[in-house]
Amino acid sequence: MTILDFFPTEFGGRVDQKPRTNQVAVLKQVQDVWGKSDVIVIRAPVGSGKSPLAQTIAAWATQDKHTAAILTHRVSLQEQYKRDFPTIPTLMGKSRYTCPGNEYSCADMIDMFGDCNGAGCVYTQAKEAAKAAKVAVMNYHIYTYLPDKRNAIICDEFHRVFDILSEMYSLKLWAHKDKYPKGMSTAGDVAVWLEGRIKVLGKEIGRLKPLAKEDKEVAKQLKEATDQQKKFTRLIAGLQTAPANFFLEHKKDFYRGQEKDCLQVRPTSLQNLPPILWRSSGIQKIVLMSGTSNEQDIKKLGLEGMRISYINSANPIPKERRPVDASWGVNMSWEYQDKNMPVLAERIQTLAITHIDTKGLVHLTYGMAEKLKRYLKGDRFLWHDNKNREEVLQRYLESKEPVVLMACGMSEGLDLAGPEFGWQVIAKVPYPSMADKLIAKWASEDSPWYNWMTARTIEQQVGRICRGPDDFGKTYIVDLAFGNIPKKRPGFVQRAHKLFSKDFLESITWEGIKQ
Repeated sequence: MTILDFFPTEFGGRVDQKPRTNQVAVLKQVQDVWGKSDVIVIRAPVGSGKSPLAQTIAAWATQDKHTAAILTHRVSLQEQYKRDFPTIPTLMGKSRYTCPGNEYSCADMIDMFGDCNGAGCVYTQAKEAAKAAKVAVMNYHIYTYLPDKRNAIICDEFHRVFDILSEMYSLKLWAHKDKYPKGMSTAGDVAVWLEGRIKVLGKEIGRLKPLAKEDKEVAKQLKEATDQQKKFTRLIAGLQTAPANFFLEHKKDFYRGQEKDCLQVRPTSLQNLPPILWRSSGIQKIVLMSGTSNEQDIKKLGLEGMRISYINSANPIPKERRPVDASWGVNMSWEYQDKNMPVLAERIQTLAITHIDTKGLVHLTYGMAEKLKRYLKGDRFLWHDNKNREEVLQRYLESKEPVVLMACGMSEGLDLAGPEFGWQVIAKVPYPSMADKLIAKWASEDSPWYNWMTARTIEQQVGRICRGPDDFGKTYIVDLAFGNIPKKRPGFVQRAHKLFSKDFLESITWEGIKQ
């Protein structure tokens, strides 16, 4: 049997489905490199049909009594897999399940009482079904805690994997709360201090255990102590194995609204750290899928040295249906931003009038949003802060009017398919913030990484609209830093030309305002 024989003929409520041309090409290449690769990187743009690809590869990988897991970090994607492939068990976080006749989620019940509903717990049932299945869908965090790793893992949106795993090796200590020695300056110092904390936690856990069954508050304290003990143990292993991989920073940050001293510990790379997703011995097949990925991501994940194959999927969306107009540039560099904010507002207003019948999206920072509010008035523009973000987003999605969402931090996760979502604006080239000292360190030591992170975010933003071959969505990049070739302003697009995908570069047009 070939890998194409494993393509799902029924998904998303549709039957007798057949793979598209681009999917056939990708799957044939997967089959060709399977036996000579440890890691297969599939670069598949929006509209490629990554979920059927993942399901096909997972089924193919489970021959000879092998098992596979499809991993994703977003709840919406887990829901999509659950909807499209109902026969494949999907294991979500405990907070997503509520046992019948209970007002609390399974997570709340387990936190408070140490148990949910015994054998009748829906989360427990979902977990057992996933463990027993040859193929299961789950999020990254759940998979890391499973004792038995799968023979193959298919990582959807793998460009997020470094951030997810990095968080598991990160720690923030507060001077007023954790009472750590202010002189700690090396990975070894932190490891020694954490070993002392683990001993204290061990005694606390021993004290709480016999009381937890009778007191839900004690059960909650026990879980917090146990989780902290596990995190400290993992971090100690990392600090001792690869101390040079960690960046320590004494800084001030906000704790419950007040500025306090803290120590932040973060990894700079996962190279040589004890593996979390993949086995420490005996290579499993690792399939990494994303619309935006390159060798920089592989380097950060510590996968260099493995047998790696790269597969590029053709873009099924014609470039004419996903144009990127970069000729509306306004100087949005920090020193000119305040001065040019009225010009930016005027151009956004012009585009809103041009697309008077469709919804729009504007990618910008919270700081820029506050400044633009002074110039963009009216009910058509929807603004949000970091507290009401999801509420305003839902209003935007459900609105019957051609509203414009001023979107902060929404470069990923939005699926704006359909004719009602016709246009979007990238108001600022999304350089990673140099105010973060770790990012500043990376930028000084590895400028290709810094440029790649910027290029990757731009392509993610562009991918929010025009989600399929029959869809249409136009993107306007209005920051002059991106570049304006007709005016001989090459900017970022020329400096990072090799980092952008061919699909993105061929979609760029210069048809708007001639400055």
